Amino acid sequence: MIDLREKQNLYLYYPTNSAVDDRRSLIRTLLDAISSGELDAYSPNTDNEFEAKLPLTDIYEKLGITYSDSIVSVDPETGESVTKYIYDMKNAPVDLVKKVLVKEVWFFDSRYTRLEVRILGLCPIAIIMNEDGTRLDQVQLFWVYYPAAERFLAKQEAYSAFNDAQRGSIHDMLQGRKFGSYIFKESNVYNNRIITSYAKGMASNIEAQRIENSIFQKEHDMWAF
Repeated sequence: MIDLREKQNLYLYYPTNSAVDDRRSLIRTLLDAISSGELDAYSPNTDNEFEAKLPLTDIYEKLGITYSDSIVSVDPETGESVTKYIYDMKNAPVDLVKKVLVKEVWFFDSRYTRLEVRILGLCPIAIIMNEDGTRLDQVQLFWVYYPAAERFLAKQEAYSAFNDAQRGSIHDMLQGRKFGSYIFKESNVYNNRIITSYAKGMASNIEAQRIENSIFQKEHDMWAF
């Protein structure tokens, strides 16, 4: 789980409005690709994250985006009237997305004798607030298959406070694991259950750290001295 409010992750969160110097946030980059029809979004309510495609209208509804115009046309095959709604994506409240759920697979590459990780998918999570500023709900918006989203993220520049002359892309930053995160759940005999379902408070943080340590311990055990 990536918390976009953490300092080292702010380059993924900003800018929250439209593009600044041709730079877009992670969420806006994904939304633009999905809205153009070039990237598929999948429902977060299935066991398989990349099984059921999610209609654009469902994403807009979760974010509270209303259509600004509509166009009525006639289907040349059926002769029926078809209404197409136009949404104003420039004012999409992407600032509501505070977290991103990342699905990864860790494996040991026997050829290069090192531990490798591959990102499989991303799921933006919006935090809906009440008028008084208290949190109302936390909503998973959609899943995207990362290998399909790579070409869009590779073209999007990521801000770097240490190198203003030559910046990398969002894809470079994610692949290089230049972000802060914590483990949310792992595949196990208990059917991929979430850590917070069996550990609460500080115990959940300790459990996440235990899982992380076990991954690196497996790599260490591969070596013989």
